[in-house]
Amino acid sequence: MSRRELNEHCRIRLIQPSSAPKPNLHSDLFRPSSMAKSTTPAPSPLTVDLPTSLIEKIEVQRKKLGLKSTSEVVRHAISLFDIDLFEANAAEHRQISVRLPAKTKATLVKAAKKKRVSVGELLRVAIESLPAKAVAITPAPKKKTK
Repeated sequence: MSRRELNEHCRIRLIQPSSAPKPNLHSDLFRPSSMAKSTTPAPSPLTVDLPTSLIEKIEVQRKKLGLKSTSEVVRHAISLFDIDLFEANAAEHRQISVRLPAKTKATLVKAAKKKRVSVGELLRVAIESLPAKAVAITPAPKKKTK
């Protein structure tokens, strides 16, 4: 059976690619929905790391204010807070790259996991704990290369 006979038999009409109908971009299928759009986006979760003392303060305020959730306390705090008056007191930070022996690095990573802090936090504390009056360290002699 030829293709033509098969098409007639099955009553299928072949459409050649060049003669295929083009979509009507003005039809209702391609028009943006005329439904009213929500003017207020739905609340989305925001995760922040807070010290336990602030979490306890949130709970105390929640009970004092008669609020139902932590989110309500935070929204209340934000509504009272004047962001224009806020000035960050954090010192300027810069990234540095240091070379550490593999064993030292592994020890730091293991300690950071155990203490549940970042390796950077351990390094900051180690550097801050250096004495104000530095004592000169005699560097190890360099190996001679041939």
